[in-house]
Amino acid sequence: MGVLSCGLVALSCVSLIMGVSMHRVAPLLGGIASGMAGLVLGVLSLVAIANGTKVHGRGLAAGSILVSSCLLLMTILSVGRVGVQNRGQHKVRLTANRSMPSEEALQEMPEPRARAMRANVVITSVGGLFSESGVGSGVIMQRPGTAVHILTNKHVVEMGGDGGRLRVLFHNGEESDAEVQWQATGTVDLAIIRCEALTLSADLAVRPATLPPKQGEHVFAVGNPMALYWSYTEGVISAVRQEMLDNREVTVYQTQTPINQGNSGGGLYNMRGELVGINTWTQDKAHAEGLSFAISAQSVVDLLQADNQSGLIAAEQAAPETDTEGTE
Repeated sequence: MGVLSCGLVALSCVSLIMGVSMHRVAPLLGGIASGMAGLVLGVLSLVAIANGTKVHGRGLAAGSILVSSCLLLMTILSVGRVGVQNRGQHKVRLTANRSMPSEEALQEMPEPRARAMRANVVITSVGGLFSESGVGSGVIMQRPGTAVHILTNKHVVEMGGDGGRLRVLFHNGEESDAEVQWQATGTVDLAIIRCEALTLSADLAVRPATLPPKQGEHVFAVGNPMALYWSYTEGVISAVRQEMLDNREVTVYQTQTPINQGNSGGGLYNMRGELVGINTWTQDKAHAEGLSFAISAQSVVDLLQADNQSGLIAAEQAAPETDTEGTE
């Protein structure tokens, strides 16, 4: 019984690895069944040894019980995690085609909004022991040749940046693997990733605004909240705040523009379509509403200059003299 118990434990281990790597619940359920059977046989084997005159195999039975218990716990946790991931992936597959903006719809939009929509990307990050996945947003900041530089949040790419996988989806449906090109030091939640794109227009990059927005100024955000890709939301700048992050002064815009999970790394724009900030976090909506925050584009420029990485984004452009605040 002890040997059979070890065999069932090994089968449970194989099922756990298969279920996690394939993101399938069925192998995990099989692993739970074999793990339970191995645990029961291990206990029975240990009891039989204790009641007999021979003590051979006690370590084998005890080891089988310990390992099967650990595997059962890991498998049960993995079932819940993989189930949630599968539901999320299923939702992404359902919404992706419906959420992708058509070229006809983009041409009918005001140019500032259409440009921001084209510059928005979906970033999928996969990594970790259990192949955890996350979805966030990014903004195309430069298009050198066939390469694309995308500004986003550090927490959006951290799972896929170290031995994991980063995948970028563009507005025209092209997908590409990406790699981390730059990360801000310390707790500043910014990163730039690089990938190749063969079918994108050459003139897609957005540029940081030369004039910072004022309190009360109208702004809009483009991102991918809750797997609802290429969503547009609008609001105003609630406050302009200065924060010290790792001994660096960073300008943060507080806005009541609706920001949700998946908007992280997406752009916050003035009504001229110039990038004023990168949406980074929002207050817990269980306790507050309309409290969202973006790191200013000028702070991004300053941080890149301090790290001698200014070439990763396009040069700034002069802001138009006409004030179109509050218009489309």
